[in-house]
This record gives sequence, structure tokens and C-alpha cells, in this order.
Amino acid sequence: LESHIANIYKILNDENTRYKDAKEIAKEINKFIKDNNHDPDKIFNWFFSDDEQQHQNINPEYYFLIGFLCEWGIGTASSMKDSFYWYHLAAECIKDDPVVYNQVGYCYSKGFGVRQNHELAFLYFQKSAELRYAPGQKNLANCYANGLGTKTDLQKSLQLYQESAQAAYYQSALTLARYLSADTESQENQEKSFDWIRIAAYDSYPPAQTELGLYYLKSSNKVKEAATWFKLAAENGEPCGQVLYARFTRDSTEKFTYFKKAAGTGNMEGLVKLGDCYRMGIGTRINLFKAMRCFLKVAEKNGNDFDTYVTLAYHFSLGMGCPKDLHKTIRYYHKNPVNIMNHLERLF
Repeated sequence: LESHIANIYKILNDENTRYKDAKEIAKEINKFIKDNNHDPDKIFNWFFSDDEQQHQNINPEYYFLIGFLCEWGIGTASSMKDSFYWYHLAAECIKDDPVVYNQVGYCYSKGFGVRQNHELAFLYFQKSAELRYAPGQKNLANCYANGLGTKTDLQKSLQLYQESAQAAYYQSALTLARYLSADTESQENQEKSFDWIRIAAYDSYPPAQTELGLYYLKSSNKVKEAATWFKLAAENGEPCGQVLYARFTRDSTEKFTYFKKAAGTGNMEGLVKLGDCYRMGIGTRINLFKAMRCFLKVAEKNGNDFDTYVTLAYHFSLGMGCPKDLHKTIRYYHKNPVNIMNHLERLF
């Protein structure tokens, strides 16, 4: 069991996973545990064995792993409070670990497991950034950009975004590109912005592929190139790319498939469009019950989607995919009193 725990630690700390999304790393750990026929509870409880000698010999680097298991509920109930305790303990016991410093800073910045404290978050991000950890540099840049825990300093912010981007951390590359593109009076910055988006996209970073598609669409009206990049982003699981490609393609089955995939990630536009597919039979059979389920989810999660309120009112008024309900019809109409007739004309 100890050797398998060592392998799980390697998954968490491998160079190839350092910039990966934590959710993806948690999936890899769960997959490893499942593939090796282990009980996640036994994995977690190994750290808290009654064997005092084993307890004393636990590598302090495992404190970060314990915190990660607590955060993602692997072998134990998910608890950000417990997670922060172990992350913080790791930061105290392990010298100069930028990943640990960055994680503690992130907890302070979001108030995960501890009271939110932007000043402490800034200090931990600074420690991480000084060790040239790209995500730490990005988070420190965010602090300078938004005046969180320190004074606003856009020059320092841009410098840190650039250093992070140069380390192939493409979240920073896109943020930097957006800052540069906002400087519409500088042709040089416009070109630099495009270069960062292109570098990230060609290195298969899905959000950058979506961004590059939007650039081709908006800046030069190159529809074919835009669609190509949207499709790549969609195939790589990027929700906005999935929605944009689904809107471009003429294949109704592809439309339904990618709207459904985007909706599965919680993307609101994907959910609305999936409802429309069920309502009008695009790429699937008409199913008004499923359409209503999509629209209700959007109304519940996105209080500003007035089109969806009118759609719901229309369905409740006629009993389409639901029982007729005059009270709900009036309630949803009242949520969007402006231009109701225009919305109704779109629906008929």
C-alpha cells in the first residue's frame, strides 16, 4: 500500500501535472486507485494508522497530498477546513515549495477553509512567484492588477503575466493577450496579443483555440478559419468552443452533440441551445419535457436570462412539456416586462 501511495504522490507532483487543473489531477488519482483495485478509504486511513512508528515516519511532503485528498473527497468526506489545515502545515514544514505556497495563497484569497485574507494570500503568492512557479506568478499578477492585498500596479502585473506566459502557462498568456488587445491605439500591442493567443492555440490549449477562432471571426471575418479553431476547441472539451462550433456547423447531429456537451459543463448558453434542440427537434427527437428541464435550470442559475423567462412563460401558458400553470406564466412574464411582444414573436 505504501508504494501505491508513493505513486499517488508522484501523480500530484509530476512535472507534467504541475500546470494541470486540480479537477483533472483528482480524476487521475481516482483512476489510479480504481485501476489498482484499492479502497480509497484505506488509502486515506493509512496516514492515520495506530502504528506510532509509521505515523512518525510519514514524509512531511505527504501533508500536501493529505490536503488534496481532503479537498477532493478522496477516501474521506470533502472538507476545505481540513484541506487548508494540511496545506498550511505543509507550507510550514516544507521549505521553498512553490506549489504549496501557491495553494495556501489560493485558500486565503478565496476563503476556502479559512477566513478570506487578501494580504496573506498576496504574501504566499509572492513566495511562490519568487520561486518562479508560473501559477504563483499569475496569481500574484492578479493581486497587482486588482489591488488585492497590495496597491494596484499594472506594470508589475503585466510583467508577471508575461513571465508566467513565457513558462508556457497559457492561462497567463490569454490574460496577457486580453490586456494587450485592450490597448487599441498600439498596433504593436495588438500584434503581441495575437501572437500570445496563437502560441497557446498551436500548443493545443483549448481556451486559446476558441480565442483564436473569435479573433479570426471578429478581426478579419475569416469564417472558415474561425470554424476550424472552434472545432478543435470543441473536440478538446472547451465549452465555449463547443457552443460556437455547434452554432457554425450545418450538421444537426453535431449541433445537438456539442450543445449537450457544453451544457454538461454548466455552460448556460449550451444549456439554452440544448433546450432549443429538444424543443425544435434539432439533431434529436422533439422532447418538450427535456426542453423545459433545460430552460428551468437556466432560469435557476442565471437570473439575467430574460429570453429564457419568456420562453418558460410561453411553455407554462400552453402546457408545453409541463402542466398549464397561469401563476407561473405570469411570474415568468413579470421577470421580463420589457419588449415581451418581441420575444413572443421570436417564439411563434
